[in-house]
Amino acid sequence: MDSVLRDKLSMIAALGAGVVVGLSGIYLYYKTNRAVTRELSHLSGTIECLRKEIEDLKKFRVNAAEPKSAPSHSQHLSAAAAVATTSTGDEAEEEYFDFTDTEEVSGSWATINGPESIGISDLSGEQLWLNEVDQKLDGTSDQKEEIYTTLLEKIEENSENDEYLWRLAKATHLQGIMAQKQDDFEKKKELAFEAFKYAEKALKQNSVNPEVHKWYAITIGSLAEYVGLQEKIQNGYTFKKHVDEALRLKPSDPTLHHMLGRWCYEVAMLTWIERKIASTLFSTPPEATLSEARQHLVNADNLKSDWKENILFIAKCYIGEGDYASALDWIERAMKLPCLGEDDEIAQTELESLWNRYQSYSQ
Repeated sequence: MDSVLRDKLSMIAALGAGVVVGLSGIYLYYKTNRAVTRELSHLSGTIECLRKEIEDLKKFRVNAAEPKSAPSHSQHLSAAAAVATTSTGDEAEEEYFDFTDTEEVSGSWATINGPESIGISDLSGEQLWLNEVDQKLDGTSDQKEEIYTTLLEKIEENSENDEYLWRLAKATHLQGIMAQKQDDFEKKKELAFEAFKYAEKALKQNSVNPEVHKWYAITIGSLAEYVGLQEKIQNGYTFKKHVDEALRLKPSDPTLHHMLGRWCYEVAMLTWIERKIASTLFSTPPEATLSEARQHLVNADNLKSDWKENILFIAKCYIGEGDYASALDWIERAMKLPCLGEDDEIAQTELESLWNRYQSYSQ
């Protein structure tokens, strides 16, 4: 995996999710008194804003208690590829995730600008072309932009092709990440909704494709900072449901195990105030333990042992449980792995910080 998808979600979104992928990764966490102060500040505002929030919560609680009809495709799955704004100790307040890079590309490559006979209309040629799409999506920024443009040019002829649509959702999501890096937040918002639209279309075409479920989860999670409180929370449940389904269909995908582990970690690390909000809105708020989170992350490690960021979160689970000696063993292992990209560099910085903070607990 070249990287881990990154996308920021709000605190409340963490009640139902917590993830990111490919070139950046999943995150959601709040902690200690410092975090509580930050959360309280986030929830506060003018009197009018508070009144509106209270009214929204009341309406949502009433609506949640009413029987629901069968959900539409835009609502029925559960789990928003969420990203949250919390981390332990003095870690950064916001972390950004992405899982786009888990797919391994195999087979020979057909040139994207090659003859139409090696295009998406021919069965064998289609697979070769899709393989090249995968390669470029995991390549350089210029390659990602190039393939995004190429995919858009083929949208009419592939509007019912789920293999094409989930890749277009991924390509669009990655363009959103690039827009954020360039501080073009309006463009990022536009691309976030565009990516979800393609993922939603892919789901309608094929509900048994694990990549479709993965990218539906990731893209719905990226909407968290643009939708209201009620939708953020509901999207969190949708995220989890889709990750579970994708994992059922593709248990050998380390990214999916990592995403599920991150979700469990975020839920397990919810602060008191977050849990109070969740219990107010739902009779049965999400539950997970650090032990469950660690097991999912270890499953990912068994499938991909050189994933620095995944190992980092295994260590963070141990830290959350107070087992600092075990955490240091994982930290030491992760620090020895080479940094192959920006995500690894970000993880390495946090690993070094944790090592300096807890090294006195080494056996």
